[in-house]
Amino acid sequence: MADCWHALHHSEKDYTLYSPPHNSYSRIYDFFLQHRPLDDHLSATIASMSWSDHAPVIITITSPTLFQKQWTWRLNESLIEDPLIQKEVQSHIDQFFNANSTPDSALDKIWEAHKCVICGILI
Repeated sequence: MADCWHALHHSEKDYTLYSPPHNSYSRIYDFFLQHRPLDDHLSATIASMSWSDHAPVIITITSPTLFQKQWTWRLNESLIEDPLIQKEVQSHIDQFFNANSTPDSALDKIWEAHKCVICGILI
């Protein structure tokens, strides 16, 4: 086991606590990890003591097994069943195609644009 901050800053001195009665600094916060995860370490910093006599220790670790899931919008299917929503969406579809259906417009582009409009309405 190793203290993350100390392992990355072995030649530096920084403190996480100031004791006014004793007029002294000390390190009371340690984050211990096995040596292997230290290879995946991005950073370990001790922030400033601004609000209290304690300084936060900020550790950032990456993991090759964790991937941030990309969020994609998904239609709430109950919207399709609501008659008021159906009427509003149909009105927007009619307005969209009346405004955008011109002889010089490509149908595939109009179709793609209409899907974006409908998503915007339903979101």
